[in-house]
Amino acid sequence: MISTPGLPVAMSRMISEAQTLGNHAQIRKIYKTALYVFLTIGIVGSLGMFIFSKPLSVLVSNSETSWAAIAALAPCVLIICMISAYRGFFQGQSNMAPTSISQIFEAIIRLVIGLSLAWLLMRETGSATYAAAGGILGVTVGSFVSMVYLHGKFRQSSKILQEAGGTAKSTRATMKELLAIAIPITLGAAGLQIINLVDASIYMRRLSGALGYTATQVDTLNGIYTFQQTIFALPCSFITTITISCIPAITAALTRRELDNVRATEESAIRTMALVAMPCAAGLFAMAEPVIRLLCTSYTPEQLVTEQSNLLSTVNLYLRNS
Repeated sequence: MISTPGLPVAMSRMISEAQTLGNHAQIRKIYKTALYVFLTIGIVGSLGMFIFSKPLSVLVSNSETSWAAIAALAPCVLIICMISAYRGFFQGQSNMAPTSISQIFEAIIRLVIGLSLAWLLMRETGSATYAAAGGILGVTVGSFVSMVYLHGKFRQSSKILQEAGGTAKSTRATMKELLAIAIPITLGAAGLQIINLVDASIYMRRLSGALGYTATQVDTLNGIYTFQQTIFALPCSFITTITISCIPAITAALTRRELDNVRATEESAIRTMALVAMPCAAGLFAMAEPVIRLLCTSYTPEQLVTEQSNLLSTVNLYLRNS
């Protein structure tokens, strides 16, 4: 949450402003300062997840069955922080191509490696714990390949860091500005994630404790709930990219005091978001059952996924434009 929605956006905004002013020295300072912050967060986060994988598993699911998956995901925290630094650098120059291509590589490798390892470990060990770790390891491998690609593109595109011109602010002032922009964004993005984490912890414990459900029943119900949440969140993958690409353009226009361009960019972004959100909301509401039948062949009318999708789709339009 800190390294993905917060700091890269702040980094891209500051780089866009410095580039518009021709202050290449400040661009170098922003990149180096942000990189130190990313590395610190990544190292602390990775070590924390790896060392406390079992306590974290108990905290979320009231059992230690997911400890291996958490441990397999731990290196991904550091990798994602590095990826975020590269993406923030490119996005600040309004260059979204490296970010898009790296996400494609990451998704394909995550799918292929994750499913293959999950299937292989399930067949060899018969343990759902290790199978889940294999599936999650695909995320780590995909992120690593994405980082390697972005590093290569960064080496080709980092000539701007060697250009002269401008005066850099102090490291303290740069970090203060970076955090002043990143913290509000991070808190806003973290709010829903924290609520979902607390929600998952509560209902997992209530199902296994108060209702006395078995671990298999709890996992099944959690899977149904998570599945429909994933479908509901699908439009976010389109909306987020629009938001990220708007920020450098708006920042550059504000720096040049071109208010008409700022207004035009904002209105264009809102129209584009509406064109994505409205069909998604209507489609999920009208075709909830066919969508579930297509994605889940074991669907039965008694399941609650359709009803939940119907309700969530009505909220989808408002959340996407908020």
